[in-house]
Amino acid sequence: MRSPRVRKAALITVAAALLASCSSAPSGSALPSLPSPSSPSVVSASPHAKPKPNLKLLKLQHPTGGAKLLRVVIPAKDGFTPRPAYLYLPPAAVRDPHLHLPVLELLHGTPGAPLDWPSVRGKLVSTEDAFASTHHGEAPIVVMPDINGTQGSDSECIRTKNGKSTENYLSSDVVSWVRTHFAAAVGTQKWWIAGLSEGGTCSLMLAMRHPRTYSAFGDFSGLANLSVSGLKTAASNEQLYRSDPVAMRTHDPLWLLTHRRYPDLRGWFECGDTDHVVYAAQARLVAAARTAHIPVHASLYAGSHSWAVWSDALKLMLPWLWNSAPAVPGHST
Repeated sequence: MRSPRVRKAALITVAAALLASCSSAPSGSALPSLPSPSSPSVVSASPHAKPKPNLKLLKLQHPTGGAKLLRVVIPAKDGFTPRPAYLYLPPAAVRDPHLHLPVLELLHGTPGAPLDWPSVRGKLVSTEDAFASTHHGEAPIVVMPDINGTQGSDSECIRTKNGKSTENYLSSDVVSWVRTHFAAAVGTQKWWIAGLSEGGTCSLMLAMRHPRTYSAFGDFSGLANLSVSGLKTAASNEQLYRSDPVAMRTHDPLWLLTHRRYPDLRGWFECGDTDHVVYAAQARLVAAARTAHIPVHASLYAGSHSWAVWSDALKLMLPWLWNSAPAVPGHST
């Protein structure tokens, strides 16, 4: 159920319905940028800042209809020590372990943990359950890995200064583990990545750096560049890149959008209209993505840097991902 605040302004789309079927738009067509947000009463001062969590909202949701929510340990090969991940297995995959379903890698933010998405506030479980109930039990397998190691760390999903690589973990170790233990889809077309805040920026960056792994990304309230929370630009760059200008360029989303081409990639951008820091960043990213001929859907919600925006973004993005993927052989979509 949408919150009254989000429902009130509904979904403000870009220009004429903001490309409801954006993936079918002609490559290179002139597409508008995000609309101007309404005058806010509250302005987000720090995109990474979050209020003290309500412990009731961190309780895990319980799947229905035969689905399973698993707490799993996915080991890393490159020095990173991840916390346990969560994995949602839709009813059809439980009934038929050999069914090759699409996979969505879903990332949390900072501060944050893998349990954020399957919790009451993240609504991943109820969102997937509802989707599966209208698709004969089929839905994406969703894996929710750790991206930071601890609640307050901020890796930005790259190789950190101490040599630990969360980038390799997310783009290689997690993918290999899921394919080894479940009948996940083979090939790029049915592998997607999305996330919120830091996880949104990571999703965009990882999708562009690993186009042979992911065919779509979802960036919910992510910034235009990798930035360690609480640090000024110079200190953030030193911590992330060890003063390596090549590493800094080749992990920067705007640089990647303007210097490389992604013929098989599509994306979803979403943010709240009172989240001005993020709104400005996403407007730049949307414009750059369209200049790079990447089909993107971009939406602006009545909301802030909050779960009200992110959980609804996930609910709206799932059909967009699913309907653009090749059908599962022998099964109805």
